[in-house]
Amino acid sequence: MLFVCSRRGIIRNKGVTGTEIKALKIELMSRTCVVCNKGRTSGNNVSHSNRHTRRTFGANVHKVRVEINGKESNEYICTRCMRTSKKES
Repeated sequence: MLFVCSRRGIIRNKGVTGTEIKALKIELMSRTCVVCNKGRTSGNNVSHSNRHTRRTFGANVHKVRVEINGKESNEYICTRCMRTSKKES
């Protein structure tokens, strides 16, 4: 039995060995832009007392219906690429 949590990318296995998990091709959707490959970046939260704690910055991506090679699919595209595509058309 295999459980996949697509939000966090966690794989929980019960009764499945590690080699069987590696054999399975599990594709998790990542929130990265398909045009420019923009995704998560990391940095620091800096408090007033100048303490630094790690954090992540997510890209501003939206799920948009896209036609690629005559086939329509829903893909993540960042707002900068959406704005550029509107300018070109």
